[in-house]
Amino acid sequence: MTSRGEEISKEELINLFKKKEYTLFETNALNYIKKYKDTEVMNLLSEVYIEKKKFNTAKALLLEVLEMNKSDINSLLNLGRLYYIANKTHDSKKLYFEVLRIDPISSNALLGLVLNYITLKEFEDAIYYLQRKIEIDKVNCENYHLLGDIYLIIENYDEASKFYGLSTLDKSKARELECLYVLGEYDKFLLKLNFFIKHDKYSALVASLSSHFSYKNSLVDNYNFCNKPMDFIYKKNLLEEEICDDNFIKNILYDFNNTVISKREQNLLNGGFQSGGNIFDLESKSIRNLEKIIDREINSYRQKFSNSTNKIITKFPKKYTLSGWIIRIKKGDYLKPHIHEEGWLSGSFYLNMPRLKKLNQGSIEFSLEGGRLTNEKKIFPTKLVDLKKGDFILFPSSLFHSTVPIESNEERITLAFDVRPK
Repeated sequence: MTSRGEEISKEELINLFKKKEYTLFETNALNYIKKYKDTEVMNLLSEVYIEKKKFNTAKALLLEVLEMNKSDINSLLNLGRLYYIANKTHDSKKLYFEVLRIDPISSNALLGLVLNYITLKEFEDAIYYLQRKIEIDKVNCENYHLLGDIYLIIENYDEASKFYGLSTLDKSKARELECLYVLGEYDKFLLKLNFFIKHDKYSALVASLSSHFSYKNSLVDNYNFCNKPMDFIYKKNLLEEEICDDNFIKNILYDFNNTVISKREQNLLNGGFQSGGNIFDLESKSIRNLEKIIDREINSYRQKFSNSTNKIITKFPKKYTLSGWIIRIKKGDYLKPHIHEEGWLSGSFYLNMPRLKKLNQGSIEFSLEGGRLTNEKKIFPTKLVDLKKGDFILFPSSLFHSTVPIESNEERITLAFDVRPK
């Protein structure tokens, strides 16, 4: 078609976009809009640019559409999303309010406002606009889940549990289980935990809850995702084993530093910086090569624990995606204990570590407790893993982990990632 110089049709362009063939779509869309200035295609192209982290290009294209039609709802929504990603909440909100002026029942605009107000920690406003969204779309379980999330953030566990209970999503059931545990409603907790056991449903959050409850009460963990997660920590130094070299690490950092990356607000991070989005979305040779290394190490991990009957190995997802981000920590910064709820396996690749440091500074500490899961009456086991540049670690996503603060002025730079079932 295009290789013979034939003009691609708008329908064919839209199909390329739906199939997520973004590179081919981008090439043909650029030629198409030069001739036709089609605002629908321009909006789709802006979404591709946002996905590819080409934020300035996306912004310029959207402003061009709005010059042609200042009331183009899709452009206003996309630009609002772009400003939200860039943490320009004031500009983002302004655009979403403009959409609501044109279309008072725009579900996307209401959601955009909710997310902005959550970022600003203005939770009453977030709840107000989310309730308006629910009035428009009462059957969307994601609305109830998000409302549960807001109440969970402000530690209103009764309300959070109620709204999670209105959703049929598995992730909502897992959150409801957490609320019941924190509230001490253990009979209801065990009843709903049995749902996950009976139906063989995996959740890193449920696995952490089940491990914590079982250890606290000296019981067998019947969830059996990963009964002894401390035993499933895998470590290798990629530099020492000549899997990569310093230039490889320099290229990753160069590609990252020269891409417009948004900062993610992270309550678990005391100081420091965490990138937003997914670093594996970058069109970078160094990232593609890193993906290949991670895939090989995942296979090595599975082989190392191949004799295990735990479902982390026996039910390992046939297809998975990688979601990654960069964390930069300086003197006094640290990451609080947490798990990665959307992962199956989680991992870290240490791009830089302070060379001169006291014992255990910058180490990663694993535990069965953290966050909302604490217990003063019983000491939970921990495992401290010392680190240096080039270290690569894989561990169950259900395992709590944190960092020991460093005193050095040299940065601790980590590329963290999750292996998520498709």
